Amino acid sequence: MSPTADADGDGLDNRSEYLCGTDPTNALSVLRFLDAPVGTGAISLVWSVVGGRSYQVMSVTSLTDLAAISTNGPWEAASGQATMQWSDATAPLHRARFYRVRLNTP
Repeated sequence: MSPTADADGDGLDNRSEYLCGTDPTNALSVLRFLDAPVGTGAISLVWSVVGGRSYQVMSVTSLTDLAAISTNGPWEAASGQATMQWSDATAPLHRARFYRVRLNTP
């Protein structure tokens, strides 16, 4: 398989799937946000994980001021764990905030 191919059409190439620990032949096996419910003053993110991999949440309020990125974690997923959740209780209610889940490559 070519490292740049996306055999299952899930949006991640084979190299990225290898690093994530996901199955490059299964479109349902992919690092992705599963839910991002907005509660009362907090935003909660839920994403798919693979045991033994380490993840961080990065957030910023302006895409033009990337020096102000806030990083939380890292957290390592346990063997058999399928999802991870993190809540941002300090999310500004009056401003946009952009989030990214970062996989710390093995």
